[in-house]
Amino acid sequence: MRPNLLVIGPKPPPLHGVSYLTECILKSEYLQARYSIRYIEQAFSSNLSEMGRLSLSKVSHLVNILFKELWCLAGGVGAIYLPLGLTALALIRDVVLVLPGILFRVPVVVCVGGQGLSRLVSQLPILGRIAAIVLSRSYLIAPSEAVFAEVRKTLPRAKVVMLPHGIAGIGCVGRKPQPRTKNAFFLSNLLVQKGVLDLVRAIPLVLDRVPDATFTIAGGPGDTEALEAVNSVCEDYECVTYLGAVYGVDREPLFADASIFVFPTHREGFGLVVVEAMSAGLPVVGTRVGGLIDLVKHGTTGLLVPAHDHVALADRIVALLRDPGRARQMGASGRARFDQNFTIRTWERGMDATIVSALRDEAASSFR
Repeated sequence: MRPNLLVIGPKPPPLHGVSYLTECILKSEYLQARYSIRYIEQAFSSNLSEMGRLSLSKVSHLVNILFKELWCLAGGVGAIYLPLGLTALALIRDVVLVLPGILFRVPVVVCVGGQGLSRLVSQLPILGRIAAIVLSRSYLIAPSEAVFAEVRKTLPRAKVVMLPHGIAGIGCVGRKPQPRTKNAFFLSNLLVQKGVLDLVRAIPLVLDRVPDATFTIAGGPGDTEALEAVNSVCEDYECVTYLGAVYGVDREPLFADASIFVFPTHREGFGLVVVEAMSAGLPVVGTRVGGLIDLVKHGTTGLLVPAHDHVALADRIVALLRDPGRARQMGASGRARFDQNFTIRTWERGMDATIVSALRDEAASSFR
């Protein structure tokens, strides 16, 4: 008989790592064959501007989710999966949702998708301490070495496993047309923390040295400052195109038409979009932060620069645009690295192993 797995989390929109992984679990035929999956939607924000803001409707929604969770637990649940939010309000909310599982002695698998847990625990003296105690009773997943190290330091008694996120891959691989040889592609929500302003400042420096370069920018609007900067650079340079939000298979032609992928983020726990670029056979010009240090092998699958350094960013973009042979070789190495480490199949089996381990540990502890 399949164990019951209760999944609590958001689905797109908005599209981000947390909502993507929730959707992956719900659509996974492998996990569906292994577990009887029940789902409670955690739809607190319909767009990026609502995230991290408290409202009466969100409190009401949390109470509703809590009652649904208790109802499921009363009916019998083998394990719970939920992602951990990394703002103060989200952390408190998610700890509230973890607590019933612990009280019912049901293992709770929590995905810590990014960095910032240590900062939150220290900023919330009382609530942070409570959160640390509750989370230490859970089974935590970290997608990168950077997140794993932070969780270990913050919650030394917690059970933590490292499981990189996986994706199905971009379908243009294997039938990829000849791309524009000097087209740099950026895909992410337009947030300052994603390095949008650094990219905008780097573009004129690149065009001074590679006049026939083109830039394609795609992503939903997030910060007003970032959106205005992108619109401004598009007005100044005809070779820069902003496409707005692009989802699903509509992204595949953009990856296919690019020669390099640029992602100058300031902070990143993992970097799913970087894995997408690797799966599409693109070299990555990124920043030496968080999960990107694990994903991008500098000099082999791409090039890394310090965060906030638009001059260094421009230099690396120019280096690859001027040397398409090197760029293609890095892209091929990135694709090989994706096939070995970051496929959806690898992630599914890792998630299954984590849940099975949590179930066994909880069963063993109940007999002590």
